[in-house]
Amino acid sequence: MQAKDCYVLGRVTKKHGFNGAVSIWLDTDQPHYYTNLESAFIKIDDKPIPFFFTSFHILKSNKARVEIEGIDTADDAESLIGKEVLLPLTALPKLSGNQFYYHEVIGFTVTDCEHGELGVIQDILEAAGNRVFQIKHKSGKEVLVPVTDQFISKVNRESKNIAVQTPEGLVALYLQDDE
Repeated sequence: MQAKDCYVLGRVTKKHGFNGAVSIWLDTDQPHYYTNLESAFIKIDDKPIPFFFTSFHILKSNKARVEIEGIDTADDAESLIGKEVLLPLTALPKLSGNQFYYHEVIGFTVTDCEHGELGVIQDILEAAGNRVFQIKHKSGKEVLVPVTDQFISKVNRESKNIAVQTPEGLVALYLQDDE
């Protein structure tokens, strides 16, 4: 298994007690989905290393208390702090409709109802606590569109297209010289 075949479930944030248990912050809207998680990969030296859990308890606010096979001391646990916790992409539940995973829409074309084709999604960036599509317009300019249900009209996986309805003036800010 390679890191490119995985998604980041979260990150080991701290030791939990003195017996080797750790706290993991789960980067998910649905932490309960992982209640029965038995194993995961932890990224060490840029490689996903498999670890098996003897205990995995979801706590409040996207945190889990985890006991890991072979991690029996506070020093062992300390070595995992800050490391990413990964799961295979194949473990992701399938989404439908306008729901999507960020990694799956990289390369999709974005079409605005007023401005037509805006370009291809290059990345999804975090800007001031909000996620935005980073789109490369045919002019070579960058267009940023907030990733919000309010703006996304339709996600078409077959044609790899996302239809958006952006607020008046947003796209014009980026394409002023082109329109």
